[in-house]
Parts: sequence; structure tokens; C-alpha cells
Amino acid sequence: MGVLAKRVLLVEANPGLREYLQLRLRKEGYIVHAADWDVETSFEDHVDVALLGLGDLGEEGLAMMDRIHAVSPNTPIIAMAPEAHFKLSLAARKHGAFDDIQVPFDLQELLRKLHAACATNEAT
Repeated sequence: MGVLAKRVLLVEANPGLREYLQLRLRKEGYIVHAADWDVETSFEDHVDVALLGLGDLGEEGLAMMDRIHAVSPNTPIIAMAPEAHFKLSLAARKHGAFDDIQVPFDLQELLRKLHAACATNEAT
């Protein structure tokens, strides 16, 4: 029996970054459900981890985290925020983010965080 591909909900308002991440994550073997910000229509299937860009969403992104956890409380969320929005990263942690990463980021670091989040989700 093979290893099942991990499903990632990718929510990012910046279309260039969203497309880049979608392509790279698929290349790494992830199944990616991408959205600009409408989580409700994107959260139809089970996902193993959510990757949430907060840069363009700000406070709305924090509310979106709450909505994701309301639908799927055990889904780990990795918050992506620009370096200039450090307080937003801290707020994301207070809203239950599994981890955060500053944009711009190293892809290998993001992949490590995704792997850790998926492993945590398997353990629950």
C-alpha cells in the first residue's frame, strides 16, 4: 500500500505567490487546494494542513483562521506573513497557528514546516 499524498489548503491573496506555491507543492507530491481568500468554498474536502497568507489579508486572515478551526479543529495552520508584519505573526500564534513563516521564505524551510504539521495531524 502506497503513502497517501498530503492535502494542503493554500489561501493566498497574491496570485503570483499562490501560483508559485501551488506548482512547487504539487511538484513535491502535495495535493493543493488553492484559493484567494474564500475558505468556505475551498474547504469542501479534508485537508492535512492549511497554509494561510496573512500579508494582504491582515485582520481578516486571523478571522479566517478561526473559521478554519471551526470547521476542522485539528487542522494545523501555517501562517505566512511579511517580515514587516511581525505582530501579525504573533497574533496568528495566539489564534492557534501551528507555526508561522516570514515572507520571503526559503522553500526548504516551508517544506520542513509542512512536513512537521502533517506529522502532527497524523498523530491526533
